[in-house]
Parts: sequence; structure tokens; C-alpha cells
Amino acid sequence: MSVLPAGSPTTEEPSKRSPRYVPVVLAMLMLGHLILLGDGIHKNFVTFDEAMHIPAGISHWKTGDFSMYRVNPPLPRMIAVLPVMSAGPVTSGIIPWNAPGVRSETSSARAFSMENAGQYRELVSRARLAGIGWSLLGGYLVFRWARQLYGDDSGLLAAALWYLGPNVLAHAQIATPDVPAAVAGLGACYVFWLYLKSPSWSLAWAVGVFLGVAQLTKFTWVVLYIVWPVLAVLYRFGRPDSACRAGNRQTLAMQGCAIVLVSLMIINIGYQCDHSFTPIKQYSLISKPLFPGLTSHLNWKDGPLGSLPVPLPAEYVKGIDHQRHEFDGVYRSYLRGEWRDRGWWYYYAYAVGVKVPIGYLALAFLAAGVTLVGRGGARWADEIVLMAPALAVFVLVSANTGINHHLRYILPAFPFATIATAKVARLADRKRRGRWLILGGLFGWGAISTIAIHPHYLSYFNEVGGGPEGGHAHLVDSNIDWGQDLLYLERWLDEHPEARPLKLAYYNSVDPEIRGIAYSLPPTRDDGGPVPGYYAVSVNFLRGAAAMASDGQGSMRGVHPRQYEYFRWLRPIARAGYSIYIYHVTPAEADSVRRRLAPWATPER
Repeated sequence: MSVLPAGSPTTEEPSKRSPRYVPVVLAMLMLGHLILLGDGIHKNFVTFDEAMHIPAGISHWKTGDFSMYRVNPPLPRMIAVLPVMSAGPVTSGIIPWNAPGVRSETSSARAFSMENAGQYRELVSRARLAGIGWSLLGGYLVFRWARQLYGDDSGLLAAALWYLGPNVLAHAQIATPDVPAAVAGLGACYVFWLYLKSPSWSLAWAVGVFLGVAQLTKFTWVVLYIVWPVLAVLYRFGRPDSACRAGNRQTLAMQGCAIVLVSLMIINIGYQCDHSFTPIKQYSLISKPLFPGLTSHLNWKDGPLGSLPVPLPAEYVKGIDHQRHEFDGVYRSYLRGEWRDRGWWYYYAYAVGVKVPIGYLALAFLAAGVTLVGRGGARWADEIVLMAPALAVFVLVSANTGINHHLRYILPAFPFATIATAKVARLADRKRRGRWLILGGLFGWGAISTIAIHPHYLSYFNEVGGGPEGGHAHLVDSNIDWGQDLLYLERWLDEHPEARPLKLAYYNSVDPEIRGIAYSLPPTRDDGGPVPGYYAVSVNFLRGAAAMASDGQGSMRGVHPRQYEYFRWLRPIARAGYSIYIYHVTPAEADSVRRRLAPWATPER
């Protein structure tokens, strides 16, 4: 499969044909990835954000309104819901509400799930099919780019690291935009690299299309409009043998403008040109100005600049504005047992350290060493084009400490790091079996630790992080508990009818009632603590998260911080997946906990 226009030049392909084992191994990796994901999409329940992306995608198609879930561009969910819509679900409860700062996807998610309770699990599985396709394409792209930079073995190692990466497997099997954004951004940067090596008008058009598609997957990729011009200058002077160095400056400048214009055209098409070219003064923006002094001086809204039309769809602009508003806010974030308002600048580096297999991290450190000693096999200009987008994403996300909740925010950087890591395959040759054993052992360690927790990849933590059982001591939210294990709780309840009626504190936007689970919310710390009975509690609540939770009566109730931390004083009798802990509280245990909680209990309750 090629991502290039017909007849376009490629790059430095190996002078000899690849060994016959290369396509065979690649096909086996793809097949294994397909099997793992195909099994996982049916075994995990809908996740917190996924439940909202599905009705939002349906809303876009049915109403032409892009306001629902505007903090993410619409392309991934619009593709994902095509198989869902073909099943003819009830959609009367999906109601977009287009107002500044309003997010209507939560209420629509609950309504859609209840209206389609009988087939909801099947509808979710259908929406997840697109993620498999995106991920298979991502593995092929990392294989191709790594192979062209470092050789056949590196290409296969890159594909293996992608296809057997726990974080890729976790998010490829759910209908969220993280893997599509990673793949689309990688594709755009790959074609851009090919353009730098051999500029042409056909490649310039292709780069513009891929750049526009990347913008339709996640706003993170706006950073490419800043990074790419810098890379173009560096590449022109860093590769004296490249066609980019010899190219006419005027032509190259015109092609650069064409890339931007084509990408803007693709963005507008993706939003069906919804209120494109709206003047600045007509926007009701809610985020803080990026440059307050400059914004005030230029008087954007009321001055002459306020009449300038914005060459972008209105919802694209509002989406970036709303996302900035959320990042500028103060949200409780969790790391290593500590909750604080706003987060940590090192949050994502720490998350990588506990959420990526140790064997893969060791390979990455070896790859860094290979680069430092000059044995990477690629020129520095090519290495910079590969790694600059990943570094830009990492720095951009790490700088937004207003909300530190999800490792997945830096998932767009993963394919680039995967390719760079794969250069370690150059260390080994057929005559040095010791090196092959070391590299194979490190990769095997990571692969086995990943496959061993199938299909619970969202809850993956490496051995340093305490494994999936101990991961919640380090990170919470989508890093371990996104509501994915409800089906395992349902199975446990079927095997233990004595546990009904159940008291359940479940972290999700969808009501467990659609799975036939009868329950009520457990008493909180402010209520005085537990009474004897059976309980199931999501680990986010065990660690003190504040959220809305279904109350078992068709409504949602706000759970304040630390209301269910007292369950950590009790010993669970079972676990549903790795994210829901099950307890049988005896009268003696209930009395003991309530005595410990007495100083904090609210008297009137």
C-alpha cells in the first residue's frame, strides 16, 4: 500500500531486494495485531469518552452540526460510526446544543445507550472496527519509514514494537481519536519527509492533503504549521545532496504556500465548510488570549482587524478555543498518590516510565546510544525530521499542566519514537549472536508482558509501576480505569448471585443498568461510611477521584473528592479486570471503618 501519488520518487530504498522473510514476518505481525484487537473490541465495555464520541459522530452525519464534542475534530468519529449507522440505531436522544462552553455529549451518550440498550454492545463493537484499520495502517507506516532509514530488520522491529505495544493496543480497540491522530500525523510527516528529499508539485499537493487530514483528527497537530517551516530550512542546509538544496527558492516557497492552502481546504471540507470565513468579531471565545497584551493592543474584536474573515470552519476555531479553555482551567490531577490543582511538568515523562514495557524502554535507551556514537545509519537531517514532531508534541502537551490526566495525550509522539527505537536492529548482524540474544530478549520481555494481560491493555503498567494490579498507585483515569471492565463485573455477578443487591461506584458516563445490573451508590465518607453488604468500586474512586456517577435510579450524582477512599482500608474479595474492586463488608468491618471515619462524617447526614 502506497501513500504516494503515482510516479512520485521515493527515498533511499535498499539497493537489493528485501529478503523473502520480510513480507512474511510483516504479514504475521499484522495478523497477530488483528487477532488481538478483534478479540478485545468485544470483551471490553464502552469507555468514558468513547461513549460520547459515538453519538457525537452520529450527530455530525445526521444534523450537519459539529458542536458536539468540539474539543476534538470530527474525522475519526465520523468514520467510526458509519458501521453503527448502518445498523439503524435509535438516535432521538442525540441533541446537539451549540453554545459557548457547553458540552452536550454526556447527556446524548446516556440517552443513546439507554435507547439502544439491547444492541448497545454490538453498536460499540461496530464503532471500534475503524480503530483496527487505523492501527494496521500505522504499523505499516512505521515499518516503511524505519526500513527506508535503517534497513529491513529495523523496519520489522518498528512494526513489532507498534503492533505489540500495550498503549497502541489499548487505544486501537476503542472508538476514540488517539490512534487515528497518531497515524494521521505520522502519515503527514512521512510524506513531508519524502517531499523534502525530492520536492515536486505532486508531492506538495499530497503533503497538503495529509496535513489537512491530520488536523481533522486532533488539534495537537496544529504544531506542524510551526515545526515544518523550521525543518524545511534545516533540511535544505543539512542535506547538501538533496533535491531540496538544489531547488529553486521561489518554487519551494510557492509549494510551501500550496501545502498550507490545500490543508486549509481539506479542513474546510472535513467540516462541510460550516460557517467558514466568519469574521473574528462574530466569535464568542471563552479561552484566555494567548498573548494578552498584544490582543488588547490590537483590539481584535472591535477594531478593523475584527472584520477579517477566518479561513477556517467556525467549529474548528471554537474547538481549539474550548480546548484551550479547559487546559487553562484548574483541574485536580493525580500522580503517585497525590492530588493537586493543576499538574506536574514531568507528568508525561513519568507516565512513559511506568506505562511502557521495560524491555522497550531499554531498547529506546540503546537506540539513543547508537545515535550518539554515530551508528544510527541515517543522516542527522533525516533524524531531526523524524523526531522533531514527537518532541514538539511532548513539549506542547507537557507545558499544559492545567490538566494531567491521560498518557494518551502524547500518543501522537509514539510512532516517531517507535521508528527511532528500531534503529537498534543495526547493532546486530548474523555473526554476532550475543547481540541478537540481547535485543531479542529485551523485545521478548516487553512483548510477553503486553500479551500476558490481554485484553486489559488500558490497565497496563510495567514491573516498575507495579503491574496492572499496582498501577493505580501511580496514575488513574484512562491510564487504568475508563469504565472498560463492566462486562467482567457482570460475569462475576452472574457467578455470585449472593452479591445482589450490589452497591456500585462505577466510573463511566453510561449507566450499568443497560447491562441488567441492579445497584445503588455506596454510602460516602460524608455519609458516615459503609454498611454490611457487597460493593464494587472503580479504582479511580478508590484513589479519591471526583466525578459524576450513576446512582442506580436513572440519574447521575456528583461524587466529591476522596469519598470512597475508605475502601482501601478493606481487603477486596475479587476484582473485575484490573479497574473494579469487589468487597464483601462484614458487620465488624463496617463498624471499624465507620469509627475511623467518624471525625469526617457530616453530622446532618
